[in-house]
Amino acid sequence: MSRYQDVVIDAGGHDSTSLRAALLLSDAVLIPYPPRTMDVWALADMAKLIEEARSVRDGLLAMGVLNIADPGVSADNVDAEAALADVPQLSGLQASITRRKAFPNAAGFGLSVEELTPSDPKACAELSALVREVSAMVEHYPATGEALHGH
Repeated sequence: MSRYQDVVIDAGGHDSTSLRAALLLSDAVLIPYPPRTMDVWALADMAKLIEEARSVRDGLLAMGVLNIADPGVSADNVDAEAALADVPQLSGLQASITRRKAFPNAAGFGLSVEELTPSDPKACAELSALVREVSAMVEHYPATGEALHGH
């Protein structure tokens, strides 16, 4: 039995040796993308890297999550989510992370928003929703469920 159930690798959002290695070693990848034109266009490049990784190894679950989303309903958020739907290599998540001060403030202290004082209940709820959705996707994805849980 391994020492850790889950390992998270933050390899950055650009093509690099570390990102390519992480894609080959991982069962699941979460691609955060802001609702901005250049960032949405970059999803096509990430899709190519995912395809390359899948050509070498089976079972890579790839998910996209709207990150640094505009508060409330915005045309940019809607357009970005629609653009992700056109990238078949990525499964779009319902959860999203809104642009809130709590996220960079917590990161600046090396904390999760759940550890930040005072707490931001909306930020905590968004993070919890994301974790629940990713966990459910991984649990029900055939290859990662097998790899992660030994079934």
